[in-house]
Amino acid sequence: MLFSCSLFSLFLYFLHCILCTTFMFTLDDSSEVRVQLREMRPEYDFDDYLVEGHASIFNVNTMFTILAVNVPIGPTIVLIFIIRAKVLAKLCVKSAIMSSRTAKMHRTLTKVLTLQSVLPVFFGGAVGSYALCQLGVVCSPVQEHFIIE
Repeated sequence: MLFSCSLFSLFLYFLHCILCTTFMFTLDDSSEVRVQLREMRPEYDFDDYLVEGHASIFNVNTMFTILAVNVPIGPTIVLIFIIRAKVLAKLCVKSAIMSSRTAKMHRTLTKVLTLQSVLPVFFGGAVGSYALCQLGVVCSPVQEHFIIE
C-alpha cells in the first residue's frame, strides 16, 4: 500500500513538473505584452512595473496550461466532498467512544478541511475573469485586479 501511494505521489509530481515547465514556456515576450497593454489601456502607466504574461489565450500551449490547471477543480471538489461524507459517517459511528475533546477536534478539523477544499474555486474565478477579458465579453478594473492578484 505504501509503495502504491509513493508511486502515485511520484506520478502527480511528474505531472506537476510538466505543467510548470509548459507554463514557463507559454509566457510571451514582455515587450509584446507591454505594447498590447498600452493599446488596450492607454490610461494605465506600466513604465515602472514588471510586465509578464500572455498576449492571448488562443495559443495551444497557453490553452493547454489553463485547461490543465482548471479542469481538475470540479472533480477534485466532488471527490473531496465524497470522502468528507465517508469520513463523517465513520466519525459518527465512533463518536460514542470518543471523548468530547476528541470529537470537538474532529469537528474543527472537518470544518477547516472543507473550507480548504473550496479554495480552488477562487483560482477558477480568476481564470474565468481572464477568459472573459480575453474574449472581450466583459472587462473592468475590478476584474483586472482580480486577475493580477
